[in-house]
Amino acid sequence: MKPLMITKEDLLAVNRLNWIRNFRINKWKFLAFEVGGGVLGFILILGIFTTPTVGLIVGGLGLILFIPFIIVVSWFIVFPFSASQQFRKNKILSIPYMIKWDESYFYISSDQTDAKLAWSVLMDMVENDDYILLYSHTLIFHLIAKRYFDSTEEMENFLHTAKAGMNINLTSK
Repeated sequence: MKPLMITKEDLLAVNRLNWIRNFRINKWKFLAFEVGGGVLGFILILGIFTTPTVGLIVGGLGLILFIPFIIVVSWFIVFPFSASQQFRKNKILSIPYMIKWDESYFYISSDQTDAKLAWSVLMDMVENDDYILLYSHTLIFHLIAKRYFDSTEEMENFLHTAKAGMNINLTSK
């Protein structure tokens, strides 16, 4: 296995993947945010328009379009800016590191650090076609780009070991 090197593009993709994970976990908070923002917009627009019918139509559209607007702004403006800032400020992100694993532990090593984490302290794993995120806390995760595995078998071995060590259902992906 070759050293892992995180790029700014990796950070952007992972920020988006993490956002999707948080949305799935906190659906009701996001929906409350949508309804609250929509209601606020509805009230403001009702105050602007004199005829109640126009105010209701525009306010209803504001309610419907509020979350898609926030998602688009986040996806294309906030996330890229945030990833650039994180990558620029955190020099440790650009240091190559190696990972190893066995049935009990996940190891991370670089010139700057050596870490040994028991699988049991990791609480969640999220993966897509390009990345694996291992969560040790709701907001803290370890990033592994799948391109760094030498083979599909090595990646499958890692995923199987991680799921077994974290007690994740081995039949689900």
